[in-house]
Amino acid sequence: MVSGLEADWGIFAARLSGLVRALPRDLQPTHRIADLDGFGSFDRVALQRAIELLLPGAPSDLLATIETAGELFDWHTKLVANGGTPPGPIPDRQGLVSTQVRLRPVEQRDMEDLYRAAIDPKSSVRWRFRGTIPSPQAFRDSFHAGTLTQLAVTDSRSDQLVGLVSAYSANHEAGYAYVAFYRADFKGPGGGHMTEGLCLFVDHLFRSWPFRKLYFEVPEYNLGFLTDYGAEIAQEEGRMRGHAYFEGRYVDVAIIAAYREPFMKLADLWWHQILPTPNDEGIDT
Repeated sequence: MVSGLEADWGIFAARLSGLVRALPRDLQPTHRIADLDGFGSFDRVALQRAIELLLPGAPSDLLATIETAGELFDWHTKLVANGGTPPGPIPDRQGLVSTQVRLRPVEQRDMEDLYRAAIDPKSSVRWRFRGTIPSPQAFRDSFHAGTLTQLAVTDSRSDQLVGLVSAYSANHEAGYAYVAFYRADFKGPGGGHMTEGLCLFVDHLFRSWPFRKLYFEVPEYNLGFLTDYGAEIAQEEGRMRGHAYFEGRYVDVAIIAAYREPFMKLADLWWHQILPTPNDEGIDT
């Protein structure tokens, strides 16, 4: 059983800063974590994931109610005193499960929600149909066209559909493929689910095929989603000026590349930090 509960500041701080790269390695109780201006998308997801792992059962809005790392530790010690609560799903790299999301094949029950998102005026212009309304049959017939693999992103606890991740236009000789991601439910779990789902999907692609790099065609209004990962993972290789039409104006589309070795090194570190191993501290064998 993974408890992750140890009433010792040094151990708690090391685990927290190890899971969240934006935090200093010599983390002190007075460090303000409420100021997230310097946090990228992944750092925000990593902080929320760290809270789920280290403070199982804590309120989902905990970050909105605390300011310092010491206050997080206070919650931690309360959990220790109360004997802790059951943790969430154990991440499984091979099983495509993280702390927040699960990737699984698209099922028949998902198609209605995906079709509804594809024709919703608020979201349809962001997906491949770009505002056109296909018939339900045309949507189903074209759904897997040109894809190498396509998986549903779901909440790991409730199995609620969050979005879709796809790999397409794969060139195995040249060693690359294109990746697309789409959040289908803007009223459901937050964007952090899609960020974590995309990371899990890219990790899956690099482990399953010998791709050198993966390309993303990203409209400028979505660029922050990928560039927040840092130049060591996502690099802009080109830009198509005024290539897409969005909300009454032409916008650039950037060609972003994720390279195998930098991504896998960081992915291995992420998984090493969050996956339990036998005889690790805090794990009963």
